[in-house]
Amino acid sequence: MNGFEYEAYRKDGSRVWISENTRAVHSPNGEILYFEGIFEDITDRKRAEEALRESEERFRTIFEQAPLGISEGEIATARFINANQRYIDILGYTIDELRKLTFRDYTHPDDLQKDLVEFQKLAAGEIRTYAMEKRYIRKDGAIIWVNLTVTGLAYPGEKPLNCIAVIEDITDRIQAEERLRRSEEKFKALFDLAPVGIAFLDSRLNIVDCNPALERMSRLSREELLGAAWQRRTFLNADGSPRLRGERVSERAVSEKRLVNGVETGALMESGDVVWAEVSVAPLAVPDARAVVIMQDITERKQTEQAQERGLSLMLATLESTADGILVVNTEGKIVTFNRLFAQMWRLSEEVLASKEDARALECVLDQLMEPEKFLEKVHYLYRHPEEKSFDRLVFKDGRVFERYSRPQLIGGKVAGRVWSFRDVTERKRAQAALRESEERFRLLAEVTNDAIWDWDLTTNDLWWNEGFETLFGYSRAEIEKTIDSWYNRVHPAERNRVISGIHRTIDEGGTMWSDEYRFLCKDGSYAYVLDRGHVIRDAEGKAVRMVGGMRDLTERNKAEEAAQAFPTELLRAQDEERRRIAREIHDSTAQELAVVAMNLGRLEEWIEGRDPWAENLLADSLAILTQGNRDLRTLAHLLHPPMLEELGLIGAIRDYVEGFSARSGIEVELEFSEDFERCPSETETALFRVVQESLSNVHRHSESKFALVKLTRIDDIIELTIADRGRGLPAGLLTGTAEDARIGVGISGMRQRIVQLQGRLDITSNKEGTTVRAVLPCSQKGVRAQNESEK
Repeated sequence: MNGFEYEAYRKDGSRVWISENTRAVHSPNGEILYFEGIFEDITDRKRAEEALRESEERFRTIFEQAPLGISEGEIATARFINANQRYIDILGYTIDELRKLTFRDYTHPDDLQKDLVEFQKLAAGEIRTYAMEKRYIRKDGAIIWVNLTVTGLAYPGEKPLNCIAVIEDITDRIQAEERLRRSEEKFKALFDLAPVGIAFLDSRLNIVDCNPALERMSRLSREELLGAAWQRRTFLNADGSPRLRGERVSERAVSEKRLVNGVETGALMESGDVVWAEVSVAPLAVPDARAVVIMQDITERKQTEQAQERGLSLMLATLESTADGILVVNTEGKIVTFNRLFAQMWRLSEEVLASKEDARALECVLDQLMEPEKFLEKVHYLYRHPEEKSFDRLVFKDGRVFERYSRPQLIGGKVAGRVWSFRDVTERKRAQAALRESEERFRLLAEVTNDAIWDWDLTTNDLWWNEGFETLFGYSRAEIEKTIDSWYNRVHPAERNRVISGIHRTIDEGGTMWSDEYRFLCKDGSYAYVLDRGHVIRDAEGKAVRMVGGMRDLTERNKAEEAAQAFPTELLRAQDEERRRIAREIHDSTAQELAVVAMNLGRLEEWIEGRDPWAENLLADSLAILTQGNRDLRTLAHLLHPPMLEELGLIGAIRDYVEGFSARSGIEVELEFSEDFERCPSETETALFRVVQESLSNVHRHSESKFALVKLTRIDDIIELTIADRGRGLPAGLLTGTAEDARIGVGISGMRQRIVQLQGRLDITSNKEGTTVRAVLPCSQKGVRAQNESEK
């Protein structure tokens, strides 16, 4: 007997397991002589086998009854060895079907690669276990999510041959998470795109999250909102009064643990604007937020309401301040509203007005009218025809005149009553009568005057001329346009812009009188010089509506003035010619003759020397006086007309004159001019030289300056001469013509007249720091045009 195993009891009562191998020993004749055997104590092995059996039983129980799917597979082939019922239920395959598959066959394609990577590491012994969440495809095609854990089965130091896979069906959790994610995405989209401002507050009522709409409403960035910048602003109640701390909507909602809904709140911006919102706050019981705030921007609505309130107030104020009496009566004959002026105009008592009865008010006014029956008939007609409009005049027995306007009151397109408007035009009618009389007098005056009288309607641009226009300028009435163009187009082109701008400036700037002198085209093509004056007539609001004026012919007067103006020019020219003649006469005749006398006296002095001392002294004195007189006479000739002016031109003459002036006066004169200064007409050079003479003479007489500057420049055809000193200035009355030394005033006047006659100008500025004389004039006709342009 081999390998017989049995349990035996030891002497001490304990049990042991014995493995017995026994055989019979036979005699030669075949009889059993005895038995011999080997007994082995296999108690430890049997206990180990029992423990293994119990372990396998427990594993089998867990394997079969576990709520998780468990499978055993061969690593080399990746095929199933076994799987429990939960594994089968999760995947929907039978055990036989699973044994024909590998995990690759039912793994979702998008998750296969990451599973293979980990499985290969397990097979190589690099890892003992791995876990992941992945998708399987059930037999019925449904996709499920599982939490997979794979563990290799191997002895220490060896690669695993088999593996255990445990899967947990987490499809419901994944789907719940996906629904939560989608819900959060929807909430986030709603949160970000909501037109209302939304904010979550923490336990200290600070903002922990907010949406873009709140940033736009508050005009603060997200960082500023989370940083509590909004709490530094002043908040307002619906009536505009400041809201105190403790009264804020969020504080009330959290402290009272209830929804506070639709509270109008204003926020005063840093710019001074107010943003209005309808605020609702609800408490929350979540860890990271204590309250949610929703704000609807109602700024436009609030502004509209405020505008409506202002409009209503304005309407009531307008109703009371209008110059018309207003009465509103509904379709039932009840007085809806009226202004105080209406009551005053119709002299209605408070009792009648308080009754709100239109019929009673009508009874009280009939006795005031000249034609009460006609008045009442029109009222009843309009009440029978509610959609008609009306206008008429009412004459009172006391002489008053009212204009009556009436139109239906429409609400929602339907007639709700009638609006009556009464305007007292008594004074206007009287004024119109007076105006008709005044206009008649104006027409009569316009007919008898020799001036051209015009009447310009500024609203229509119609222009009326009297017969004097025909007489002065030669046009027939048929040739005169009846619009303002009849005037515009006949003003001389060179003066048209100035004249038209001037008259419109008077109109636009609120002026009442305008006048100007200009040339006006006559029918024969010539231009008449006219003095035109106009008076602006404005309405009660100050708007210019009419302009009346007259044109007077100044042609003959201007010719006389031109002749008078030409006289000084001729006089100055004659004066210069006479000075030139006298200077030449002195130089060529008188000075030469005196020189001969001096030579004779010199010879006489030589002859008488030593003979008669008294006569010798007398002769010497006479010779000295004669020599000085001759010198003074030559100086006078030089001043009357410097010969250097013709010989060397303006620059040489000024330099020569300044040299002598400095020697005589001791005043240092600095000259500034270019050496290539071209010659100018003799009249121009003479005028400029006289300005230098007169100016330096004034420096010597009045300024007490030891320095003077003479500067002469020429740009194109414009010459500018400047004489400046550093003295005490000219006498106060010199420039105004009231100085005691009349000669000085005459000198300045002469300088100015010379320059003006040459189309130039002379400017003199004088103060305690010195005097500057500046002359600017053209050198040719081109220069004249350039000078005129610069003055414009």
